[in-house]
Amino acid sequence: KDPTETEFREAWVMFQLALRFVPENEEAREGLKLLSGVVSELPEEEVKFEPNHGEELDVIIVGAGASGIGVGLMLTGLFGLEPDRVLLVERGASVGETFRKWPKEMRFISPSFNSQGWTQSFDLNSVAYGTSPAFTLHAEHPMGNQYADYLE
Repeated sequence: KDPTETEFREAWVMFQLALRFVPENEEAREGLKLLSGVVSELPEEEVKFEPNHGEELDVIIVGAGASGIGVGLMLTGLFGLEPDRVLLVERGASVGETFRKWPKEMRFISPSFNSQGWTQSFDLNSVAYGTSPAFTLHAEHPMGNQYADYLE
């Protein structure tokens, strides 16, 4: 069975999304190249991402810790939601408040690796692609206050 027009478009969008997430993704780049002739011949569809509801917000994220900040960055940066339609709420006084309450002796168990360096590895403690607590903080095992500063 041959792929449908919709399946071609979905593949095109997925490859574009993969490239937005990891710009050096050669597999996605090659997929777009292969599909470019087919997709360009399909009738143009206007792509609009309008809310399917009358609410002021699309998303409410509870908690401004690592997960909340990461989700907010992904929704607005990668998936294109308007930042003013995403609300991030935190019960503490500032971003990463829980990390600021850690005792001074407490540090991350998982090391931060400088993803900006020669390894090009993904930092397990980062909240967004291309960022690294190790690079920002110059610390392999950040303390809570340091990590909260990175989140801000």
